[in-house]
Amino acid sequence: QRPCAVHVDCIDIGGTSRTFGFQGMRTKVLAMMRNRVMRMAREHPSWPFDFVISMDLDLEAFNHTSVINAAFDSNNHHSWDNNNNNTKGWNAVCANGVYQTKSRSEDSSHLFYDVYALRSQEFPHGPMDDESMIPFGSYWGVLGDRPYMYEMQVALTRKHGDPPVRVNSCFSGFAIYKGMLFDGCEYDAHFDCEHVFIHRCMQEKHGLRLYMLPDMKMTYRLDEENLQQWEEVAKNYRRRRRREQNRKKTKRGKS
Repeated sequence: QRPCAVHVDCIDIGGTSRTFGFQGMRTKVLAMMRNRVMRMAREHPSWPFDFVISMDLDLEAFNHTSVINAAFDSNNHHSWDNNNNNTKGWNAVCANGVYQTKSRSEDSSHLFYDVYALRSQEFPHGPMDDESMIPFGSYWGVLGDRPYMYEMQVALTRKHGDPPVRVNSCFSGFAIYKGMLFDGCEYDAHFDCEHVFIHRCMQEKHGLRLYMLPDMKMTYRLDEENLQQWEEVAKNYRRRRRREQNRKKTKRGKS
């Protein structure tokens, strides 16, 4: 058994523009910085590492032991593909990143946040897809009315103890990868999330098997303006659903 060695690379880029009002530049900057960190890692004499942890630092303080245990405890340790044979087990996991809403309901007091980095069989669409293919006719929507993104947040919200969720891409501010997944892959961004691009490369070259772990919970720090914007999104979504339900009732009454 080899001794455990930890190498940390961290870069402060002085902040970026918010995702709201996205114009494509934010993800290009993030992709460039993440690639810079990975180049530093690859130049380390111990590369390739068994595992690479990628994390953002704009999260609420968390218990690192509970987070790591969510991925490597006795229930999940066997789930890792320790042979890199691309046939079973997972080879990457991401956090269950949530934000605290203003709702008093326990079921909606915390919602999944990082839908931009997430793609799955249920939610395959991104901002570059044909809008005619996307529910509600738009990925981004407009400020205060983002029904597709909000529907993702609600559907992806999980509780402690829920089973892992297989996804094609996710991040939520914290992810653990088998180190070999980064061989031949870099972050990129063309009006989409940089995580989506690298996960697509990892899938094509290394058979990425990525899971979101509900017990690996992270909480985002959102300022009051951002929280207010998502509150408005939630209200508009509920109004939209009520109108749809009323139209269906009216249609059934006429028939």
